[in-house]
Amino acid sequence: MKTFKILGICLILIAGLVDNDLSLARERKKSEFITNVFFETDLREALRDISAQSGVTIIPDDTVQGVVTLDLKNVPLEKCLEMMLMGGGYTFKKIDNYYLVGAAVPDNPTFNRLTETKYIKTNYIKAKDVPKFLPEFFTDFIQVNEDVNMLTVTASPEIIARIEEDIAKIDIPLKQVMIQAIVTDFSKGVTKELGINWEWEWDNTKGINSTASGSAGMEDLLGTFTYATTGKLTRSILVKLNALIRTGEVKLRANPRIVTLDGQEASIFIGKEQYYSIVSGPVNYPYTTLEAITAGITLKITPYVSENGDITVEIQPEVSDVTVEATEDRLPVITKRQVNTKVRVKDGETVIIGGLTNQTEFERVTRVPVLGYIPIIGFFFKNKKKTVEETEVVIFITPSILPDGLQETE
Repeated sequence: MKTFKILGICLILIAGLVDNDLSLARERKKSEFITNVFFETDLREALRDISAQSGVTIIPDDTVQGVVTLDLKNVPLEKCLEMMLMGGGYTFKKIDNYYLVGAAVPDNPTFNRLTETKYIKTNYIKAKDVPKFLPEFFTDFIQVNEDVNMLTVTASPEIIARIEEDIAKIDIPLKQVMIQAIVTDFSKGVTKELGINWEWEWDNTKGINSTASGSAGMEDLLGTFTYATTGKLTRSILVKLNALIRTGEVKLRANPRIVTLDGQEASIFIGKEQYYSIVSGPVNYPYTTLEAITAGITLKITPYVSENGDITVEIQPEVSDVTVEATEDRLPVITKRQVNTKVRVKDGETVIIGGLTNQTEFERVTRVPVLGYIPIIGFFFKNKKKTVEETEVVIFITPSILPDGLQETE
């Protein structure tokens, strides 16, 4: 009988303890919801009131200042802190059983306690380029590791979330643009046979007018550079071009095709590289070095794709020639003609560049049969004639946007 009485007393005590724990839990949960009204209240004082009401220690650092106006009705503690602090740009972090409040900026002594670190690896954009696209305010929180193409972000959770959101908008696959180029040498005056008219008229009231579509600057008026835009290279133009190549009036220099990304430069060089010996140093101890000199046609093309599918093409063509050959006491002389222009075209339209002249000097030797090949006396039976041939370099450039997921392999 006594055993049953003792057991009953124990059950009553246990029930009382459980009920007390439940009451404490209900009180604790109730204290996590804040109801209060602040009107132009000092922020530090408001934090003290919230701390007293919730029973949770809240420690503001030396950066916290200002006033707050806020009406709170059953707001969770952390949401309440977020609402109170956002106006001053402050943040909070729970450490053990208390909250630290302050400005998460690098020059704040509590920066390392208020922040966390996250590593972000980009997929399509170079990590070193990311800070260029973000607001300058965020750059203090970012470190770039180019070796692994990764960003180290140390900041408050709010700033980290904003940086991740902004990176997601720019870290997307870039459009691929295939650039087809036909580089030709036209004999003088032959360009009109393709239906290309490079004639310009000057109107004192309107400036330059052109029979070809496109636009031009003063360089075009001087004859150093002209261009026109047309649709995709039509069959008629290709037929005429092939016919002119067969007759020798046009020489095909190259027909390259290259794929680049939106905003990335593609470079094409058609020419030759020659090495020349250069003697330097004092007379008693001269030394010889080799100097490389390139001559030919260089094309630097950078496409920019707009949202509506138009392509702005930045083109930098350069034509260089060795006009004076090197001798023992003289270096070669290189003549260069170059321009820089931007043209907006539709996907698949062709930009035609002309007006870049090219001079080629060669020596033609004619000999009298048999006699012209006899040593010594053969000199009197041969004739040397230097000929200078002037041609116009005409370049056809066609940028085309490749469909997403398609890679050029040809």
